[in-house]
Amino acid sequence: MVNMMNKTEVFNILRERLWRYPYVQNQLLRLASRKEINSFFSKFLPNHYQFPAKTMRTCRRFGLKWELDLSQLLEWVLYFDLRDQDFELLFRLVCDQQTVFDVGSNFGFPGVYLSQLVGPRGHIYCFEPYPESYAKLCKNIGMNCISNVTAVPFAVGSFCDNVNLENPSNNNSGQVRLCPDLSKGQIGTLVPQTTLDQFVNERNISKVDLIKVDVEGCEKEVFVGAQEVIRTWHPMIFFELSDSLLKRQSSSACDCLEYLARLGYRLFEMPTMKEIVCFDSQRECHKNVLAHWSMPVEPLDLKFS
Repeated sequence: MVNMMNKTEVFNILRERLWRYPYVQNQLLRLASRKEINSFFSKFLPNHYQFPAKTMRTCRRFGLKWELDLSQLLEWVLYFDLRDQDFELLFRLVCDQQTVFDVGSNFGFPGVYLSQLVGPRGHIYCFEPYPESYAKLCKNIGMNCISNVTAVPFAVGSFCDNVNLENPSNNNSGQVRLCPDLSKGQIGTLVPQTTLDQFVNERNISKVDLIKVDVEGCEKEVFVGAQEVIRTWHPMIFFELSDSLLKRQSSSACDCLEYLARLGYRLFEMPTMKEIVCFDSQRECHKNVLAHWSMPVEPLDLKFS
């Protein structure tokens, strides 16, 4: 009996064969650059899971030098310079002299790039607790001799203690998450955790303008641990909202949105900037959200055409 291959398998064989030729590699890089991840030309790129682990490449993106592992999804996206409209909108919100917290910084994007937008009188604090990702973050900072970025090897949540992390994927370090129950046999990585309120007090930080949060379902815990920061400075908050990941941490998308709304925030879907007014409608959602304290109507023209 002849084994029938599906379209993905056939396409993967084609991708692998095309990628063997340096000329084709250069052309695909050029054609896919600044296109959406699901664009026509990006479909010819080898998928991240087709690259062997530790397939390292050094490149320049966004005016900075990066060392990237093509077998990791988020590093693959940056290497091939694929467009992310949500991040492009985030970049337009960051200004000179701002203080930004990048919570869940992974290998350093976008936090390291934001250092260029805030200038020498601004500062970026990149929180990354997972040891392998933290090492990559430090390397990408060091390769660019950046002085206005601080790498912090701490998880961020609602209390200060040690917590366990797990990495459920070999090809996406962005999925590193808190272990909700080690009794079920998970093997965790023990890391220290702080709160943003505690961190600000310890470092005598004088202001916080923007917080980016991507912590695989622990977003509400980050907000709970940042109550004083939020009440004092009302920073913009750019965060991932995944109902399934939040439920895994005994929360939900509705709970997360309601918590920020009670603190005086208006909430907008990225990148359309459509205001979220019915929180119940966000069940099973997975998107990025911008929270802006008492946001006026005028900035809504930030949306992409």
